[in-house]
Amino acid sequence: MGARQEKGESLWQLGRRDEAVSVWTDAVQRNPRLALANNELAGAALASGKREQADVYEKQGETSTPNNPLYHWMLGRRLQDLGMIQLAEKHFEQAGQVGPGGGTP
Repeated sequence: MGARQEKGESLWQLGRRDEAVSVWTDAVQRNPRLALANNELAGAALASGKREQADVYEKQGETSTPNNPLYHWMLGRRLQDLGMIQLAEKHFEQAGQVGPGGGTP
C-alpha cells in the first residue's frame, strides 16, 4: 500500500471525500493493480450512487486481489473502517469462503 492510498483514507475519514477520490484515482492511474485503492474507489462510487462506476473499480480490484482469506479479511477491515460496509461484508464473506480455516483471523 502506498502513501497515496493512505492519504486518501485520511482524507475520507476527515470528510474530504472529493479529495480522497482524487488521491485514490491518481494512485490507481499510476498502478491499476492496487486492490485496496480500487475497492475504496468502488466504495466511494457506491456512496455517490454511481453503481456502474463502482462495478468497474470493483472488478479491477478483483483482478489483483490474492485468493487469500487473510487478504480478504484485511480488505474488509480497511473498508469497514471507512464506512464502506457493503464492500467490507463482501470481503469478509470471501475470507470465509477461501480455503480451509478462512474467515476472521
